[in-house]
This record gives sequence, C-alpha cells and structure tokens, in this order.
Amino acid sequence: MDNGGGDEVFCALGAASTGDAPVVEGCDEAALVHWVQESEREPDWLEAHRRLQQEGRRSKVNHPSPGHEQYLIPRPSSSTETA
Repeated sequence: MDNGGGDEVFCALGAASTGDAPVVEGCDEAALVHWVQESEREPDWLEAHRRLQQEGRRSKVNHPSPGHEQYLIPRPSSSTETA
C-alpha cells in the first residue's frame, strides 16, 4: 500500500540518518526496494525477493561482503512455500 511519500518525509527530517548508523557499521549486506502495493494483501517472501532483485538497490555498508558487492540475494525458503 502506498505510504503517501512518508519515507521521503522520514529521510528529509533526518530521522533515518540516526537509524541507519547501525546498518552502515554493523551489517555486511543490506538492500531496499520501494513499491506501491496495489492491494491490502501483504506480499509473500518470493514476491518480495523478486521485487528486491528486479527493482531494489544495495544500501551503503562500511564492510560489504562479496555477496553484497555482487548484489547476490539468496532465494528465501519456507515450509509454506508453494512454488
């Protein structure tokens, strides 16, 4: 569901910068994607993975892993997966 640009407001207010510090320093892999969810239904893990790979981007991290550098995102596995 569209948040009406709330994430842009969040970043513009500087709130994101304080929250990002642990990710930048403490993680070796991070990525994000933004999309408008057309329905109230939450996307399943496979849809989120597909969108992250196709439309996402790497986040800044100070100590990137080789997987982060190559934007390798393993496919999620789940006991409820019906693929």
